[in-house]
Amino acid sequence: WRLGGYREEAMPAVDGKDDSRWKDEESLPAEAVHALEAERAFNLMARSEGLKAAFLEWVVPGGTVFGPGPMTVEERYAQVPDAKEDQPQLQWLPEWIVIAGSRELAMITGRWELTPVGGETATDFGQYLSVWARERNEWRVLADIGTNQPEQRALTPRATGRMIEALAPRSMMIPVASVLAGEVEGSLEKIAFRDGYRSSLVRFADRDVIVLRVGAAAARGEDHLTVPEGLAELAPRIEVTGSAASAAHDFLATWGIMHFGVNTTGVERLAFLRVWQLESSQWQIIADVYREMP
Repeated sequence: WRLGGYREEAMPAVDGKDDSRWKDEESLPAEAVHALEAERAFNLMARSEGLKAAFLEWVVPGGTVFGPGPMTVEERYAQVPDAKEDQPQLQWLPEWIVIAGSRELAMITGRWELTPVGGETATDFGQYLSVWARERNEWRVLADIGTNQPEQRALTPRATGRMIEALAPRSMMIPVASVLAGEVEGSLEKIAFRDGYRSSLVRFADRDVIVLRVGAAAARGEDHLTVPEGLAELAPRIEVTGSAASAAHDFLATWGIMHFGVNTTGVERLAFLRVWQLESSQWQIIADVYREMP
């Protein structure tokens, strides 16, 4: 489900770091508020009409969901029964949002809980990250990934967020998203080849990067950029299967598969979704999620 699928207390701030960039939901631009409203409407539809109907409605045709690797939403839900009562119940609420300066792309992350078919209480819990795009004043999901965590935490009634301000110069030639994604992920790949996978993540991480990992609660800060044991010093070949870039050239989302080849860990592939921001002419990772693939 959102694993490849509330919270009252906020995600902890990064120790010793300035938290002033983050604003309460009421202080965010109208477009960010509308994106959060769309996320909540998505959740309400999942509760009232079922997961399958909601995901097929709110994710763009051909949009990406992870299960555990990237696939289209149509592929993911092809074998799911149509009847709501034959599906588990998934609930979620947004917690954090970052929106592009041009206000047509955003990432939203939050927590989810899953109640099995026929059950009355949730048994599985986790967090998710979605990439949203606005077209003709309507917000839809481009990509969605989830990870689990061992304990239940309350869903958040209100979100916190920020807007990216680093707009590209008007004279700058802006490449299409797929080309830009290849360039940015290629830079990470080169650093990984020299210094290893984890060092490359730290090298590009924003100071309060949002990190989602299977088996752990979402956290902020480069100290939480853990990788599977034994892969830290390896260099993956990065296959980008999808991407989205803002018109302001300040926000980029990339997703796909990292190939590590045969190694002693037994983990040869990681599915990933990363979100980047342009800061002082440098691309920085502001959210990082991966999931192990068979």
